[in-house]
Amino acid sequence: MKSTLLAVALLACVPLASQAQARDPSANASSEQVHTFAIDLDGDGRVTSMAPTSDMPDALRTALESRIAEWVFRPAPREGGPADSTRSYLRIAVATDGP
Repeated sequence: MKSTLLAVALLACVPLASQAQARDPSANASSEQVHTFAIDLDGDGRVTSMAPTSDMPDALRTALESRIAEWVFRPAPREGGPADSTRSYLRIAVATDGP
């Protein structure tokens, strides 16, 4: 009986603890931003152009674009010849220090 009462008491405290954490800004010190780029690839998988699909800070955009420009993708070969150029969408999650 005592263990049942203890379990019920602990379960009753769970919503209170989660509400306190939600109100505490230091509990969520880091967050994640997701950005999407439209990228065009040539038949060899090299990036020929890219553009973010929504606004983002210029410094972040420059940093991401410089890294993405170095990537080489491996396009699926086409029957009877090399792969065609294609457009794809790349989603990147970026961890930030603040909300």
